[in-house]
Amino acid sequence: MTSTVTPLINRLNEVVLDDRDAGFAPINDGFYEDLRDKIIYYRKRDGLTQRDLALLTGITQANISKIENGQSSPSLETLIKIANAFNLRLVVEFAEVSER
Repeated sequence: MTSTVTPLINRLNEVVLDDRDAGFAPINDGFYEDLRDKIIYYRKRDGLTQRDLALLTGITQANISKIENGQSSPSLETLIKIANAFNLRLVVEFAEVSER
């Protein structure tokens, strides 16, 4: 990852979109729970322990555990490392928010 991309990723990880006037909704509508469930699913599918996944990604086993237990929200960079370990492509998309 280039040095110009890392600050952008860090900034994106800091942004919480909760501006009702602009039509944004909070990100935490089951978003992280779905990510956690998918990480656990793919890890078990591939027969990996948390330690195995840590070795493949360079993320500590303690952090893998925190992500899977909902105690930590993974950064975009962390999600890319995890997706690569599972030979998956991480897809991020923006979708219209329905009026409330």
